[in-house]
Amino acid sequence: MADFEDYYELLGISPEATAEEIKRAHRDKCFILHPDRMQGAPDSAKKRAEKELVKVNQAYDVLKDSQKRREYHAEWLKRKAKPKPVVKPSRIRFSNMVPGQIKITSFVIGNAGGPYTKIWFSNPDSWLRVINWRSTSTSGELPLEVEVEAKGLNLRTTHTEYIRVKLDEEEVTLKVELQMKPAPQPRPAKPPRTQIPPPSMPQKKVAVDQQWFVTLVLSIFLGFLGADRFYLRQYRWGCWKLLTLAGIGLWWLADIACLIYIKLRRHNLSAALNFKPRYTKYNKAIAVSASICFAATLFSILPSTPPPPGPQSLPPEEFSEPYSVEPTVSISPMTGPVGTRFQVACSGFTTAGSVKADVTNPRGISSSKTFNAFLDGSLALSIDTAGGNPGTYVCSVQDVTTGKSKRIRFEVTSSPGENQSAPVKFDDTFDNPSSGWEQRTDQYVESRYENGEYNILISNTDNPIVRLNKSAGKYDDFTTEVDVIQTGANYPTSRYRGYQAGGLVFWAQDEATCYICYISRFGSYSVQQGTRGDPPIKTWTNSSYIKTGNNTNRLKIVCKGRELKVYLNNNELDTVFIDSGTTGYVGLAAQGNNSQVRFDNFKLYASE
Repeated sequence: MADFEDYYELLGISPEATAEEIKRAHRDKCFILHPDRMQGAPDSAKKRAEKELVKVNQAYDVLKDSQKRREYHAEWLKRKAKPKPVVKPSRIRFSNMVPGQIKITSFVIGNAGGPYTKIWFSNPDSWLRVINWRSTSTSGELPLEVEVEAKGLNLRTTHTEYIRVKLDEEEVTLKVELQMKPAPQPRPAKPPRTQIPPPSMPQKKVAVDQQWFVTLVLSIFLGFLGADRFYLRQYRWGCWKLLTLAGIGLWWLADIACLIYIKLRRHNLSAALNFKPRYTKYNKAIAVSASICFAATLFSILPSTPPPPGPQSLPPEEFSEPYSVEPTVSISPMTGPVGTRFQVACSGFTTAGSVKADVTNPRGISSSKTFNAFLDGSLALSIDTAGGNPGTYVCSVQDVTTGKSKRIRFEVTSSPGENQSAPVKFDDTFDNPSSGWEQRTDQYVESRYENGEYNILISNTDNPIVRLNKSAGKYDDFTTEVDVIQTGANYPTSRYRGYQAGGLVFWAQDEATCYICYISRFGSYSVQQGTRGDPPIKTWTNSSYIKTGNNTNRLKIVCKGRELKVYLNNNELDTVFIDSGTTGYVGLAAQGNNSQVRFDNFKLYASE
C-alpha cells in the first residue's frame, strides 16, 4: 500500500461501521456519482466522478469482505489511527493520612489506539511525586507501571494533584487525592446528675381523704364533663374526656372504679394519678377506648343520606355469562355519527366497588379505565367518539370484585361531511383490461392489469409515473377514491419518506401537467404539482392514519372549487387550497425506484 487510501473517509463512515452501514454508504455514493446524474455536467466533473466511483467500488470490495477488512484495518491503524493513552486506575485516593506518614502506590499507562513515537508524564514533586517506573512488556514499551509516593501534610484536610500523561499529542489526566485524618475531638464532660426530689406527700390524712372525696363526687355527677380531671389539674385528660363525653359512659364508669381501687389500696391520689407508670398507661388506654366508643356511637346515630338514584336501565343487549343476580348495562343512543357522545348506564355491581370499563373500536384497538361504583352499585359513563372510525364498537364493563362482566355493542356511522351524495360517474375494479387504463412496458416502467388490480412497477427511475383514463372525461368539482397497496425495498424513513409512493391524479391536462396527491408506505403524504420538479403544494408530512408497510390504504380526494380535501381510511387528513386548479382528467400515479404500487376499486363521483 504505497499510495494508501483511507476507505473509511472515502465512504464517509467510521472504522467501527457495521456491514449494513457500509452497504448503505456505498449505495448512496454510487447514487450520487452515477453517470446518469452527471448529464449536462462539464467533462472534467464527469471524469472526477468516474475516478471517484472506481475508488468507491474498490473500497466496498475490500470492506465488505471480512478477511480483507481485517488486513486493511490493521494497516489503517499503523498509518492513520492516533494513539489513545489509557491510565488505570483513573483515580487514586490516599485516605486517613496523618502528618509525616508516607504511602506508595502505582498506576499503569497503556495505549488503546494507533502507533506513537513519544511517551511523557508529569511529576508534581509536592506532597506527591513519581519515584520509579518500568515497562511490564518484553519489548520495553507500553504498558508502563509508574510508582508514586504521597506524604501526609498538616495544612488542610483534603489535597488534590493531577498527573498528565501524553502519547504524542494525545493527553489524559490522572487525579490523585490526599485526605488527612481529622484530629480527635475531646469528649465533653458529663453534667452532674441532679436528684429529682420525690413528690411531697400530704402531711395530714384529713386533706388526703378530702381530696379523694371531692374527686369521687365530681366524677359521679360531672365526670362526663371531665370536672374530676380538671380538679386534679390533669387538663389534657380533662379536655379529652370533655370532647368525647366521657366515652359515652365508658370513661365515667372506669374513673369511678379507679378511684375506688385507689381508696382500697390506700394509695396517695395525686401520686397515683400523676407519677405511677401503671396509672399513666391506664390514662392512655381509657382515652383511646373512649374515643373509639364515642366515634362508633356518633356514626350510628347520624342519619344516613339516601344514595343518588341510579340510571334507568334499558333491556340488555348481550351477556358474557349467566348469573343469578345479573348486573345490567344500557347505552343511549344505540347508533350515531362520528363525534356522538354515547351515555352508558350500569347497575347491579358491588357497592362502592371497582368497575373496569373497556371500549374496543372497529380497528380492534382497546382502551380501558377503572371507576368506583356508587353505594347502590350503579355507575354512569360516557364514550366520546370524536376522531374515531365508523363501525361497530364493543363496550365491556366488569365488576373487579366479583369478576362478573357485561358487554354491549353500538354503531358509529360516518359523519355527514363524508357521505357521497353525487352519482357515480366511473367505477373500475380493474377486472376488465379494456377499461381505459394504459398498459405500457419499457426499460423504466411496466404498467398492466393483473389479478383484478392495476399495477405500476418502477425499476430504473425516480421520476413520477402518471397514468390517465381519458375515457372517464374531464371534471372540475368531483370526488374520487381508490385502494393503494405498495411494496418495495425498506429505505430509511427519515431520508426516503417520499420514496415508494402512490396516489391519485386530478385536474390533469396530460401526464406532465397535472396535480398529484401521494401517500407513501413510510407513513407520510404530499400534494405535488406536475412531474417536472415543480415546488410541492403540500410538503411531505407524517400522519398516524397511514398504514405503513405493505398494507392497503383507502385514499379519497374531494375537489370543490379551489379547495382539495384529502381523506384516508375514513379519516379527514388535510385541506389544501390550490390557486391554479382547472378542469381536467383523473388518473393514478406512482414514484420510487425499485417499487411496485397496486390500485383497486377506483370510483369517481361527480354532479351533472
